Amino acid sequence: MEKQNKAALPRILVLMSAYNGEKYLPEQIQSILGQQGVEAHLLIRDDGSKDGTAALAEDLHSDRIRLDRGENLGYMGSFMTLLQQADPGYDYYAFADQDDVWLEDKLTTAVRTLRKQEGPALYCSGQTYTDEKLQPIDTCHSNLDDLPEGVADPRWAVCTGIYGLGCTYVWNAEMQQAVAKGLKTLPSPPFPHDNFLSVAAPFLGTLIRTGDQKMLYRQHGSNAGGNKKQEGNRLKRALSTMTSLDDEDYRIRAWILEHYQDQIPSEKRTILEQSLNYKKDAALRYRMLTNNWANGLNHHEQMKFAYRVLVKKL
Repeated sequence: MEKQNKAALPRILVLMSAYNGEKYLPEQIQSILGQQGVEAHLLIRDDGSKDGTAALAEDLHSDRIRLDRGENLGYMGSFMTLLQQADPGYDYYAFADQDDVWLEDKLTTAVRTLRKQEGPALYCSGQTYTDEKLQPIDTCHSNLDDLPEGVADPRWAVCTGIYGLGCTYVWNAEMQQAVAKGLKTLPSPPFPHDNFLSVAAPFLGTLIRTGDQKMLYRQHGSNAGGNKKQEGNRLKRALSTMTSLDDEDYRIRAWILEHYQDQIPSEKRTILEQSLNYKKDAALRYRMLTNNWANGLNHHEQMKFAYRVLVKKL
């Protein structure tokens, strides 16, 4: 009976890039392999660490851990390589950072949400920001924190980029299969793995955001990515975003349209095409504003969208 119950558990492949992470890695691995209600497997790519990270992972001798040693690509290249090389055959997939701690029901909470969806689906959640000793702090912020909970409108991927924290992402096998079709060739796309996936998801299928806080997101001086301290209120963050715009959002959408256009439904493909053609079409910019593509977002996000359309920086 015990074997049957274990076999019935959802199998999840957790993708982790590790670099000089031996200080926090054991605690994080324990929290991942100890997830309740699922069978979690861990694929760790050692990104050219100089410390004992790789040896530590090997010493665990778990049949649910696989270690790949690789050259140093940086966190963007390393995570995208993991996404490209993820084995098929799992029910769900997830990203993990090397230095966080997951609550024991993090993955089961995601699976409950994803099971309600048909087709490719990506789950993004909240998180509890902590200092390096795992004491809660409240001075950090994610772009995704400003979005309404529930299913995201694909136009929001144009308005805001819908960038969240990859360590909160869990997605189903259908989404992995859809994404993998565009990632067959190297080199990998030159974008952060979480930005890329959160923009691709609402066009390839569904992106669902929840306020679940099922992980301790550790902030310390050696974080490779993620959010550092951000002082000030929401308006200050909005102004900061608007004065530091670049074209990464545009390039991500262009890459997605080029590599996935046959998989994107026609209505969503039209949104992508318009988001790439608006710079040279004043009438289209007017329609985007008057139809309010940012409808459903908060007031500050709508203001940011209008500004970005006017300065042609979507």
